[in-house]
Amino acid sequence: MATLAYETYVAPGTPVVSDDLPVGETSEMWSPISATLIHGDREAVLVDALLTDQQGLDLADWVEAAGKDLTAVYVTHGHGDHFFGAAAVLERFPDARLVATPEVVDVMREHLEPELLDGFWRTRFPDQITDPVVAEPFDGDLEPRGSG
Repeated sequence: MATLAYETYVAPGTPVVSDDLPVGETSEMWSPISATLIHGDREAVLVDALLTDQQGLDLADWVEAAGKDLTAVYVTHGHGDHFFGAAAVLERFPDARLVATPEVVDVMREHLEPELLDGFWRTRFPDQITDPVVAEPFDGDLEPRGSG
């Protein structure tokens, strides 16, 4: 019987472009965010995929260094700071599936609408979020795309 283990990756705070800074402040930082890799001997599932393209690339490097076959990225909720980095991770692990509950998928879609994606996220993180992808509704099966 395989034993499950986990590792947590914490991305550093990310500078935010803002014209609404508190008095005396010259910059604002987005809170540090994390992703968790749950793995057995050979396979792994990533929980959340961070915010920016670069965070996604750094996360993909970290997952790759673990030496596990990534079967899925599970998104815990639909705010962009939990899934915008998934495109970079999935590019590195094309057989992995991006999954979330149907309710989370609905919120993800809302955050990709121009009002939120361009009006909120991209104004705060210019040139750091290119082509976010939406998860498929989780059906209880995490077989990777490439398997039989």
